[in-house]
Parts: sequence; C-alpha cells; structure tokens
Amino acid sequence: MRIIVFVLVLLLASQTAAAQGNPALGPCAGADVLDSATKASIVAKPDRKPRRQDNGIQPQVQDLKYHSLSQLDLDKETEGGPRKWVMITGVVDTTGHIDPKTAIVTQSSSVGLTHAVCDAWVKMAFSPAMYHGQKVPAMYQERFIFEQGVADINNSNPLSPGGGDRH
Repeated sequence: MRIIVFVLVLLLASQTAAAQGNPALGPCAGADVLDSATKASIVAKPDRKPRRQDNGIQPQVQDLKYHSLSQLDLDKETEGGPRKWVMITGVVDTTGHIDPKTAIVTQSSSVGLTHAVCDAWVKMAFSPAMYHGQKVPAMYQERFIFEQGVADINNSNPLSPGGGDRH
C-alpha cells in the first residue's frame, strides 16, 4: 500500500512540476501511467534493495558543457565548476533492468541533463531486489550529479557506478 501511495505522490509531483512549466521534470520518453498490475507487483520493503551494477553506462551530455561525477569524484570534495543534478526513480524488474514505463524524473536543474539521464537509465544494469529469497520488482531512486567543465579522465573511473538510493 505504501508503494502505491509513493508512486502516486511521484506522479502527482511530476505532473505538478510540469504544470508549473518545468519541462525537465516528469516521465521519461516512453513512460506511462503505471497500470494496477504493475503497482500491485512492486514490493515496498524488500529484504535487499536493488543496486546499480557496473556495466559502464553513464549519462552522456550532448553539449559537453557538463560531465557526470562518479562517487569517487564526489568523495574528493575538490572545487570544480558549477554543479547540476537529476533525480530519477523507476522500478527495477526481476531481470535487473528499469521498466521504461516507470522512469520518472523528480528533480532536475536542466532539460539536457534530464534527457541524458533518461537515455542512460533504461540501459543500466541492476541487481534486482530480493524478498524471501526471490527476485522481486522494487522502486529505485538515484541522483546523478554533473559538473561544468572538462572531466579529469586521469583521476576518475568512468566505469564506477554512481551509487544509488542516495537522497
């Protein structure tokens, strides 16, 4: 029941933001309103939450003014350029992939970054949630942080997953 309320709040928040004129928020392309069967199958409190796996997929920004920061980059706490972010949620299915119909951007500071995250989101690999030893669909949320300027390829690992469930 909680997950249904959570999903409804996310949908309402995304529609409210879109109504307020922020085109960077809301469902990714191809996302639909969740049907009742999908809502009913989502496990609200799995024994183990889904986790993003390292398959090398990172959001690629088209204009190259921003680059995504890995957790290693964030832990360094170095001064860089201005930062922007995208918060996205979706349901990780039992095969370890995001159900594209459930991809919703809940926070974003840039339309271009939103598109980059949406494109990468459905290509990322995850370990599915577990409940009583069984793989189950569950909600997953992640914040992607971007920094203005050129990426330092010598000090960052582009294959390192950015984490997940960080809010």
